[in-house]
Amino acid sequence: MIYLNVKRSSMMDVNKHTIKYHTPKDYLNAAKSIDTLSSELRELAKAPYGFVLTAVAGNPNTDADVLASLVPEIVVSWSQQELAVEIAKNNNADAETLSLLAKHLIPVLDNGRNHQKGFSAGIHLCNNTKTPIATIKTLLQSERIAMQFRKVLARESIRLEVLEILLNDRSETVKNRAKKTIKEIKNP
Repeated sequence: MIYLNVKRSSMMDVNKHTIKYHTPKDYLNAAKSIDTLSSELRELAKAPYGFVLTAVAGNPNTDADVLASLVPEIVVSWSQQELAVEIAKNNNADAETLSLLAKHLIPVLDNGRNHQKGFSAGIHLCNNTKTPIATIKTLLQSERIAMQFRKVLARESIRLEVLEILLNDRSETVKNRAKKTIKEIKNP
């Protein structure tokens, strides 16, 4: 394997380091592989390619602190929303990271155009058992969160604590859907 000396991008340190990837596809394949060690994923999390960062976030071997470093400061673009989905789904994400992600997701939980991945990230976030209930409660009580999101969450939630929050929602539609889902979970 040929190693290339490259400078890190402005997102990375200004020091030189050796990378064993030749093409963006090489980065992506390594980031997606379940055989990639967490130490290598840590380095891949500094890659200049957004799709590689998303793959790192989705890898089950990625450490919690690396996931925390990947939380986008804003979640607006499609790629930022995809990154948020992978962080929200990753079982290694810790409560602090998920709480921070929840704050950043608010702008895309408004049922706006091109916010489908944001909705998906929000659903995964609320279904992740490491996301604190207090964080979810604060998120769902925000006036900026669309009724459509809360209704979808009431239908797709697998956490009874989340559904119990939705029983007190400001929308009757959301309340009714939460009741129905609770009944389905308790009486399969």
